[in-house]
Amino acid sequence: MQNWTHEAGRPAARRPLSFARRPAAWLTSLAPALLLVVGCQTTSVPPKQAEAPPPAPAVVQEAAEPVVTGAPLARAEPAKPEVEARPLPTPRVDETRLVPPVVADPVKVGLLLPLTGPAGEVGRALRDAALMALFELGTDRVVLLPIDTQGTADGAEAAAEQVLAEGASLILGPLFRDAVDAAKGPARARGVNLIAFSTDLTVAEPDTFLMGFTPEQQIERVVAHATEQGLWRFGALVPNGAYGRAVVQALQTAALDFGAEVVQVEYYAADGSGAEAAIQRLGGAVNKGKIQEKDAESDLRFDALLLPEGGEVLRLVAPLLPYYDLGPGELRIIGTGLWDDPALLREPALTGGWFAAPAPDARVRFVERFREVFGRRPARIASLAYDAAALAAVLGGGEGPPRFDARTLAAPSGFAGNDGIFRFRPDGVGERGLAVMEIRPDGFKVISRAPESFENLSF
Repeated sequence: MQNWTHEAGRPAARRPLSFARRPAAWLTSLAPALLLVVGCQTTSVPPKQAEAPPPAPAVVQEAAEPVVTGAPLARAEPAKPEVEARPLPTPRVDETRLVPPVVADPVKVGLLLPLTGPAGEVGRALRDAALMALFELGTDRVVLLPIDTQGTADGAEAAAEQVLAEGASLILGPLFRDAVDAAKGPARARGVNLIAFSTDLTVAEPDTFLMGFTPEQQIERVVAHATEQGLWRFGALVPNGAYGRAVVQALQTAALDFGAEVVQVEYYAADGSGAEAAIQRLGGAVNKGKIQEKDAESDLRFDALLLPEGGEVLRLVAPLLPYYDLGPGELRIIGTGLWDDPALLREPALTGGWFAAPAPDARVRFVERFREVFGRRPARIASLAYDAAALAAVLGGGEGPPRFDARTLAAPSGFAGNDGIFRFRPDGVGERGLAVMEIRPDGFKVISRAPESFENLSF
C-alpha cells in the first residue's frame, strides 16, 4: 500500500506540471514551516606569526530565516618569509553540519473509497480531490492512506481494518450506507471517528459524521424560501421506496416547521413507470381546485410541487407536467440538489423551478483547479472529499496531537469549504448553509444567498 502525502499524491511520472500550490480560501490555521538549520564550526586555527597580522575571524550570524551560502570559510594568509622557514600547517576545518528538520510523527488518515467497480470513477475523483487538498494546504504531517472498498460492505470493513492497523487516527469515507455501517465496528473498537460521504441520516452517530448533501436539509431550505414567497400548500411527486418516503417525511417536517401544509403526495416506480398516472391524479386535484373559483382554502389545490428526482428519470417525468397543468406558470416546481445538473437547463418544464444547493462560485473555482491538475471534470461530490481532507489537515497538521475528537469535529461555529459553511451536530448529522437556485434558460441563478455563518440561521 502506498502512503500519500501532498508531495507524493501521484506517481512522479504522472503528476501534471501545472500542479502548483494555491492558497485555500477557507484555511484558518497551518503548522509553522520547519526550518533547515545550517551551523558551521572549526576546531583548530593556524599558528600566530609575528610578521603577519592575525586573520580576521569568520563570523556566522544567525538569521530569522534559513540562509544558504556557498562562500568558503575565511582562512589566514601566511606571511612571506625573508629566510627559509618551515611551511605553515594547513588549518583543519570541520565540514559544515546540516541539521535535519525535526518532523513530528506523521498523522495518518484513512481514506476508504470505491476505487474499482461500478462506482470506481466517482471514488477516484474523491481520492484525487482529497490529495489535491493536502497539496494546496501544504502540510507535511498528515498522510492519507487510500484503500479500495470495492463498493461493498465487506470491502469497507476490510479496508477499515487495514488503515487502523497502519495507525490511522481518523477515517474519511466510505461512500455508501452499507459500507459506512460496516466500517463503524472496527473504527469504534479503536476509538477512531469517521467522516463519511453518505447522505443517509440513519448511519449518523456521535462517532460517525456525515459530509454528504442530505435531501432533508435541501428540502428544509427550499421550503423555507417558498414560504417566504407566500407559497403555503405543497404537493409531492416522488419515487416509491426508502428515498421517496424519507423525502416525504422531510417535506412534512419542514411544512410543519414553517406553518405550511402538505396537500397531496403521489408515488411512481423508481424507474419512472407509473409517473404519468400519478401526474394525472395531481393535475386533477389542481384543476378541481381551479374550478372551485380558486378557493385558497380548498383541500384539493396546492401551489408548489416537490419533484425530488434527478438524471434520466427526471428528464422522463418532467416533460409530462405541462400536459396536466403542472408546468411553469401554473405553480412552482421545487426540487433538491439532484437538479444541480446543467443538462436540465434544456428542459422547458423545469424553467423557473427552485432547488437548494451550495453557492456556485467556490464550486466553479474548485472545478477549474481540479481540471487543470487532473485533466478532467470532477464528479459533483468530489468537493466533499476535498473539504474533508482539508479539515483533517487543519486539525491534524499543527503542533501537538491531532484534534480529531468528537467535540472538536462538532464545534458549533462549524467550518467553511468549497461548498460553503458546514458543521456536524453531536449526533453526527451534517448541516450546511445552502443557497436557493432558480433554473433559467441561460443558467442557474442564485435567488437566495447561502448564509456565511451559522449565527442566527433561520432555517
